[in-house]
Amino acid sequence: MLNHRFIRTFAFIGAAVLLTALFAITAFAQDAEEMEYPTILAAEDGTITLPEEWVSGIATITLQNDTEIAFEPAIARFIDGATMEDFMAAMMAQDFAGMLATVSALGAPSVEPGESVDITYDLQAGDYIFLNFLPAAPPTILPFTVAENDGEPMEAPEEDLEVAMADFVFNMPTELTTEDVLWKFTNVGEQTHEIVVFSVEEDATVEAITEAFMTAMMNTTPGTPTEWPYEQAFRFVGQSSNETAWMNVELEPGNYVAICIIPDTEGSDFATGEIITHLEHGMITLFTVSEKE
Repeated sequence: MLNHRFIRTFAFIGAAVLLTALFAITAFAQDAEEMEYPTILAAEDGTITLPEEWVSGIATITLQNDTEIAFEPAIARFIDGATMEDFMAAMMAQDFAGMLATVSALGAPSVEPGESVDITYDLQAGDYIFLNFLPAAPPTILPFTVAENDGEPMEAPEEDLEVAMADFVFNMPTELTTEDVLWKFTNVGEQTHEIVVFSVEEDATVEAITEAFMTAMMNTTPGTPTEWPYEQAFRFVGQSSNETAWMNVELEPGNYVAICIIPDTEGSDFATGEIITHLEHGMITLFTVSEKE
């Protein structure tokens, strides 16, 4: 169980951990080679540009980072009856569980400086919120609306593998090849989940990895990023229950671990800072990636 030192840090990045995502609008199916996806752009001056129109259905967008730091966007749909005011009140109160109770987050990766990522979602019509949290600047908070699509919908991509996140386990293959690049992320649990992938040694064990991560979180200085004990290879953060996304994940041959470090919203006491993470519930999986024979 984590104490108040960690929750103070987690409160600052709570919204980024709880969500992250990008969405888009494409009213008609087009040839993939001719497709120019709508773009969410993080510009050099720190401004964020969103597409002007959004429609429901299968939609792919490009998340482009023209800044010098990692771009960690967050997009979520307000649940029935919840408003921007409800979300902002919970965020100002550093109420992580309260923020999660107002929205359904689609999940998204972080994007490194100078890079871009394409991601596909099955968007529902409704009111949404976009957030981006930067280390040394006020957060960007932008509302937008996804309208009903009157055009012909796109078909969902055909994934190479599916990562189904439940409470508290990853249902995914443990032996992958370098050709398994298009991943489908689905949250089949009740709580919000993430999948963060790290490179590990061949003889690494779940017990040793769990202990190393718990130690790193306990030693985190409030207001500063956690120094993880392993090199991060991929990060898909903050997907709510019943949401789905597709994106390319290209991993080099090697040994990896997938973990979820989001707090257990039912088992944690956010008022006192006594936090139990999904990792502590055993949400950790070792897997390998090999060359295709």
